[in-house]
Amino acid sequence: MSAFLCETDTFDLLASAIERLNIRVETPTRTFYGRSSARVLAQILRDENLASLQYKYNDEEDAPAYSPEFVDLDMVGLERTGGWMVVVLAAIRCVQYQSCERPDYATSVAAHILQQLQQAVIRQMIEDANAPWEWTRRHEAARQHPQDALGAR
Repeated sequence: MSAFLCETDTFDLLASAIERLNIRVETPTRTFYGRSSARVLAQILRDENLASLQYKYNDEEDAPAYSPEFVDLDMVGLERTGGWMVVVLAAIRCVQYQSCERPDYATSVAAHILQQLQQAVIRQMIEDANAPWEWTRRHEAARQHPQDALGAR
């Protein structure tokens, strides 16, 4: 599969998720946090995607200018289980795949941003689902049949 520069909408989606989840990204030289930082982080992700393409194809052509815009996440992925969070996880995988050509990608700020965002989305999905910290058959049975659990006392 050939590499490509991801659509600006993809980076807008990621900026929106970073902002919604209040992602804090710390690098050796700077800490990013908040709405304006979400835009900066999206730009870093796009720049890494472009650098990956330039490395792979030995090309120095610049991409059109990009100015991140926020997306209404409540309107994304309505027809999907998991809604916008599943769409964001898929976008993270896409950007990771399209940005990993450079030898130092694994230690790049972009890779770190995507890892932090992925972890935050997964945490939020777990919280939203009110999933138990530890799963057991006994707890699941009590959850599915609370009247039986009450009678078992």
